[in-house]
Amino acid sequence: MMQLEQRVLERRGLHHKLPQETGHAQRGQNCTKPHPLSDNLHKPRERIISGKEMLLRSRRMYNRLPEVTWRRQQEHRRVTSETNRLKAEVFKKKLLDQILQRNT
Repeated sequence: MMQLEQRVLERRGLHHKLPQETGHAQRGQNCTKPHPLSDNLHKPRERIISGKEMLLRSRRMYNRLPEVTWRRQQEHRRVTSETNRLKAEVFKKKLLDQILQRNT
């Protein structure tokens, strides 16, 4: 009951908040608490994230960074051009062998 009265006072603007409680910093610290002025009183349970899950999430977020995707694309282009160069050399060598066999 006391919480309801406190929420009513906050909505009416009669209750003064402390300066450190206002702003996005307060809400960002604990996302599971609903904002006092919202009508959504559902409090989601706090999830416990295992170390393995945190590692996978961090790796997935890292792999989505633009620098990492750019580096991966550059590596793919380099490998592709290198294999194309090797294929061209093999083709050139086979063609040269065919020409030299016909001339002899």
